[in-house]
Amino acid sequence: MPEDRTFFQPREGLQLAFSPGVAEAELNHMYLELNAVDVSDLTRWTPRGLQYQPPHGLTPGVHDLRLIYFDENDQLHEIGSWSLEVRHSEALLSVTLDSQSEVTANARLNERNDSGSRGRNVQAYSEWSGAMETDRWRLQSQAEIAYANRRQQSITGNRLDMPSFSMQARSDWLRVAVGDQRMGQSSLVMNGYQQRGVASDVQLDTLNSSISLFSMSGQRAAGVDDGLGLSDSNDRINGARWDSSWQPGQGHAIQLSATRVTGRISQADAGTWNSGSFTRVNDGEAWNATVDGSFFDRALQVRGERAASEYDFDGHDFGFAPISDDAWSGSLVLDPLPMGQDTPINWQLGAEARKIGGYFRSLANRQLSGDRHGIEFFAAVQRDKWTLDADFLKERNNLDHDPDYARTETRQWSMQLGYSDYEVPDAGSLLEWLGQPSYTLTLDDMQRRDQYTPIGYWPNDLESRGARLEASFARELGYWSAGLGQERLTDNTGWQPDTETRFLQWQAGIDIGDHHQLNLGWQLDQTRYRAGNERVNQQIYTVGGNSQLIPGRLSVSLDLNFSRNDAEEDPFFAQYQDSLYTSGQLHWHIREARPRRPGLDLSLSFSRNTLRDRLYNDPTQHDHQVWLELRTTLPTRYPGGGS
Repeated sequence: MPEDRTFFQPREGLQLAFSPGVAEAELNHMYLELNAVDVSDLTRWTPRGLQYQPPHGLTPGVHDLRLIYFDENDQLHEIGSWSLEVRHSEALLSVTLDSQSEVTANARLNERNDSGSRGRNVQAYSEWSGAMETDRWRLQSQAEIAYANRRQQSITGNRLDMPSFSMQARSDWLRVAVGDQRMGQSSLVMNGYQQRGVASDVQLDTLNSSISLFSMSGQRAAGVDDGLGLSDSNDRINGARWDSSWQPGQGHAIQLSATRVTGRISQADAGTWNSGSFTRVNDGEAWNATVDGSFFDRALQVRGERAASEYDFDGHDFGFAPISDDAWSGSLVLDPLPMGQDTPINWQLGAEARKIGGYFRSLANRQLSGDRHGIEFFAAVQRDKWTLDADFLKERNNLDHDPDYARTETRQWSMQLGYSDYEVPDAGSLLEWLGQPSYTLTLDDMQRRDQYTPIGYWPNDLESRGARLEASFARELGYWSAGLGQERLTDNTGWQPDTETRFLQWQAGIDIGDHHQLNLGWQLDQTRYRAGNERVNQQIYTVGGNSQLIPGRLSVSLDLNFSRNDAEEDPFFAQYQDSLYTSGQLHWHIREARPRRPGLDLSLSFSRNTLRDRLYNDPTQHDHQVWLELRTTLPTRYPGGGS
């Protein structure tokens, strides 16, 4: 052990001293293991002992060291074993810093009829993450730095900025975080997305519970100028969450949670009584209570949620009062063997019901579609090589029966049957020539009908049915697949034409040697207007490939895409066009990126698009451009390690 401390540092060498009289010949039968891995080849042996210098820094924590000996009968004997603690210092258990930086410079060498940016473009992106840990605390941080020489190509509108950053400190009972982070859990009142703000969690011994407090920006914040996202009181959401969990018995677990959010959202809106615009500020509050249950070793999962909101839709500067509404959801999933035990049949059944009021609105989940009441059933079955997935949904809207809006009921179902053969085909069989097969059959149906239609509006009476069959075959030197399908649309009101769309496709990938590949594809889409039997056809041909001219160093790729759109019989928009799109790239991997040593890549790419009108004989259009790009990448790691 070091004389002045009781631990080893990550890059410190280990030394073992032998007792006098150990014969040098015996060293050939000794082996050193670190964490059950033989490191004898990296060990320097001397008559008085051995020295082991880690090629990379050891990770902080406890490591096991063992010296073993094989006698003449190959019997293993343990000479000694030790447990070593590795840390950076007396105060710090560990300090780590990782980064990945990339600089890209490109220039357009040639172009025609292209409106993209001219001249040279330089973009740089760097992602940094670090952590510092003591015996009681762990501090983590993350930051992204972006640069662009043109403001219109930058993320935030600034040439140099920090689009995202976060920092958090955690102990056994407390967590405090600032910056960009995931706020709350996904629910009726929270979308669970990443927002900028401040959050803290406190673990309580009472009822095995925790309390979370947070304050976040109402809009998506990006850049240093947005700070913590809390400077604007008209664009701030505050909230709190309580969680509690317990186990009423072996294999059972129940979790209770409640969330409350309140605040304001500011957004630009067009005025209805003037030609200008103003900033509308909506305020509101919402809460929810959730119970999650897992029983019989997760074989049965039950979830229920109840929520309510109060939202000022016209803005708090106007005279209309906030409107209150509520929502609820419930789900049940039965999975008899959730851990994947060996059984002939694995199956799962579930159902979810949800009702969201027409005026239910949470500031922290504004994308949630309201005025919906529906129930969904789903099932999944697997037996050996066969799988079956099915679901059914029934939903209706206009729950308040507002006479100004339609009341519509939607029913839809889908089913997918799959077969995948994992066994090697028999020699001389048809499948040996075709390849190892996988088949998928998909059926779907959707009906949308009005139960009530306001006067002066077209009713909803729409039906769509589809079927799709796909087959793929894997071979030693590539793969190929084929598919066909049909979609039938029927509008019983006559508002839009009834159509029938069919498609047929084929594609293949062929390996030519170890470093070359050829890709082929073809697709035909045909839409028929059932009333007049007019047809619209579109064909797409694709040819592409890539080749490693110098494996790991120099590669080339080329892709051609030819499409023909024959819509001369289209009663609404007749056209007949051909287009050919060609693209290619020559890529030179000059140097591999390693920690603290930059990599370098150079590529030359081009694209060309030709559009020809065969119906009106308009002049053929040609667009092309050629780009040269230089990219360097620098990964950094402290304490170092890796290749």
